[in-house]
Amino acid sequence: MQEQEPKSIEVLDLAVEYKLVTVRECPAPEQMLEPVEPENIVAYWRTHIVKHPAYNADVENLFVVLVSAGLRIKGHVFVAASVPDFILTTVANVIRPAIIGAAQGLIMIHNHPSGLPTPTKADINLTGKVYRASELVEIPLVDHIIIGAHPSYTSFRRSGFLPG
Repeated sequence: MQEQEPKSIEVLDLAVEYKLVTVRECPAPEQMLEPVEPENIVAYWRTHIVKHPAYNADVENLFVVLVSAGLRIKGHVFVAASVPDFILTTVANVIRPAIIGAAQGLIMIHNHPSGLPTPTKADINLTGKVYRASELVEIPLVDHIIIGAHPSYTSFRRSGFLPG
């Protein structure tokens, strides 16, 4: 019997690298390091996230801000940019950076290029799904903030879209 050479198996490179931009990489004024409040997160967005290489002001950009046990900002991760009318992402893409970054909480934050920070149906649906998933992995969704034209923003927690 003749030995056959093993068939080669094509391996697809599906690895994805996540880059957590830590606070030490983008020094923040002391008030931004205080326990997270929507104003501090908005200031963090306007100071650091808009400088992120993946940020594009012409489309919606979804970032996750990771927070520590003391609810202080640890850093941020770019999650997705929008297709024409909405951000195309999954709950897993939002939760994964918090798990990898050993966060004790996460804050979703994205912009509305229209300048109006009013949540859309898609924003509300994604937030609800992330909230439920974050409870399962025990990394709470602290807030979801939509950035509008300066100085407007909407905090889901303060607006009653999230409990607490």
